Amino acid sequence: MARKIQSSPFANERALFVQRNLFTDASPVHALFSHTQYLRPTDLASIKLETVKNAGFDRIVFGNPYSALDAKALYRQARDSGFPRLIIERGALPGTVFLDEDGFLADSDTYQSNAITSGPDDASSLEELQTRYLGRPALEPQKNGPVNLSSSGAFKVLFALQDSSDTAVQFQRTPSADYPAFLRTVEAFISAHSSQFEFYFKPHPREPDTRIAGAQSLARTDIINALRTCDAVVTFSSGVGILAMVLGKPVCFFGNAFYQNAPGAFPFDGTAQLKAQLTTTPQEKAKSLPFLNHLAASYSDCSFFGRRAAAPSSRDVMCRFTNVKLVHGGKRWQQSINEIWPSVAARSVRRTLENRLSLTGRSL
Repeated sequence: MARKIQSSPFANERALFVQRNLFTDASPVHALFSHTQYLRPTDLASIKLETVKNAGFDRIVFGNPYSALDAKALYRQARDSGFPRLIIERGALPGTVFLDEDGFLADSDTYQSNAITSGPDDASSLEELQTRYLGRPALEPQKNGPVNLSSSGAFKVLFALQDSSDTAVQFQRTPSADYPAFLRTVEAFISAHSSQFEFYFKPHPREPDTRIAGAQSLARTDIINALRTCDAVVTFSSGVGILAMVLGKPVCFFGNAFYQNAPGAFPFDGTAQLKAQLTTTPQEKAKSLPFLNHLAASYSDCSFFGRRAAAPSSRDVMCRFTNVKLVHGGKRWQQSINEIWPSVAARSVRRTLENRLSLTGRSL
């Protein structure tokens, strides 16, 4: 167990961990609190926020609060009442971890419009982002077969499909825009516009046998190669949209995508609007740069993280926390890192915090 970190912003808090993942299990994360305790999985269905308060806990730590109905219910209680919480889960950029005291996915202020349009937009940084993130393993295991697309020169549309039981699909949909409605819209659009576009689809690795009439499957193609060779991406709410933006591709989304406020992401609710988006969407590669740079400054870098093939040591976890999202006292968090392991590059931490603060007009 890592020693307690007296300068942690959570040093005086008792935390209840209700979910376990690669990051919530890391002992340095537990060392941020004065006391931690795991909730037994069998108790999650019956736990109420009032019970947590009465037991003397100051904060609830979640992994993905939308991964189960019971976790979602407790998360909603905490969020609605303002009870302190911390979400620790993998980030949308490959090899990153997401830490937030506010919310998860579209709930988080990380993705709100007042934050994501103020990052740097230097076009030269697009190549840097591609180098940093696109060479890392995808979040799901990928086939690496050849990309067999026609050379007709027609506008190529890639439909990035999702696992029908995926968290975002199940819990982040809107009342009028669920995943079956998305699939029906896609099929209707292909049927009506097969002469104007070329259609391809990438099934989710957990549902490789999915078929869409009128579109060619790229099931055996790595997602990055598929994105590189298409002109635009259409999805329900997949995080693949972020990778498409890194490659300078416009993204059209149907559901409650967490990146819905980003420049370079365009909503549609039917075939007519999808056609309008695909035929009028700006193609400038730098369109999404402020948003992508904002994410790069908001996520913590965990370059070991790929397919969960082997869990790293907890020391490795904390040593990778060099791009810390400034959500709770940046100076104190920087001191916490330096206090645990002096080998962590203090200058890198400071530079990251300065970048994060500059987005809101503040400085260290």
